[in-house]
Amino acid sequence: MKRENEGIKKEMKQVSKQHMEIMEKTVKENNVVVSGFKIVTDDGNKLREEMSNMLKEHLNVDVKSKQARKLGEKTCLLELSSEDKELIMQNKSKLRRVQNERRFINEDLTNAELKMRKVIRAKAQEEREQRVGSLKLVLENSSLINGSGDGIVINERWKKWC
Repeated sequence: MKRENEGIKKEMKQVSKQHMEIMEKTVKENNVVVSGFKIVTDDGNKLREEMSNMLKEHLNVDVKSKQARKLGEKTCLLELSSEDKELIMQNKSKLRRVQNERRFINEDLTNAELKMRKVIRAKAQEEREQRVGSLKLVLENSSLINGSGDGIVINERWKKWC
């Protein structure tokens, strides 16, 4: 009987944890985190106005946020409708055009999702470094043809530059 109770308690904790993750994900579903813009106010209404103006100026997107919260000196959270979030996420690449500024718009992720992305990013970086390392090794073991620059010989096979 005691073992059954312990088993049931473990199941309940697991179900409760999964339920909390689902609820957290649902709450954050339509949120975006905007970073890199100097935030000078703590007032939610003024911040919401500032962010709407910024989105209109830099992304050419007119959206109405439900709520805005300051998270840090250069970071805030915007709560949007699903259509507005989709529109912002489609146009966020336009921020790259802003010179000498590191500005980003990202989805509001749960802690579990952040940890997962961190692991994926580390694995991808490791694979990139491995590929670059193997490419250097191949190039060191190859020889240029007549110095023409239009290809190399690897393992006695001609490879043309792409």
